[in-house]
Amino acid sequence: MRDSSRIIILQAKQIAVIKRIKKGVIYYVIPGGGIEEGETPEEAAIREAKEELGVDVSIERLVHTEKWNGTHYYFLAEIIGGEFGIGNGEEMSLKNEEKGIYIPLWIDCKELEQLPLLPDSIRSNMQMLTKKGLTYESAPQ
Repeated sequence: MRDSSRIIILQAKQIAVIKRIKKGVIYYVIPGGGIEEGETPEEAAIREAKEELGVDVSIERLVHTEKWNGTHYYFLAEIIGGEFGIGNGEEMSLKNEEKGIYIPLWIDCKELEQLPLLPDSIRSNMQMLTKKGLTYESAPQ
């Protein structure tokens, strides 16, 4: 099993997500991916934000860790550069049934409760962070 890092970016009561379409199934994930050998979880989160979203981020803090098929780290982050939606990671350019399609989106935090967000176990944590439309500056410690 592989550890991963995920980036939670909240702006103007919206959250950055990746819409996945794979084998006809549509679901949403928090942007991020596997931690490479020699990387810290924070370094992986910063790299994944660039690859999947096209943005440079500053990590604010770790807000959630969970174990399922490895350890998964969720970091609250702020965009400090780049252009949202132009990620250059390999997965962003693949358009095949095997790997599926990745679409970076901003969605209203209120919509998060209605979306098929995976893994399902992260839903309650995301609801806590987004219920009040929190930004990285005002998220609970």
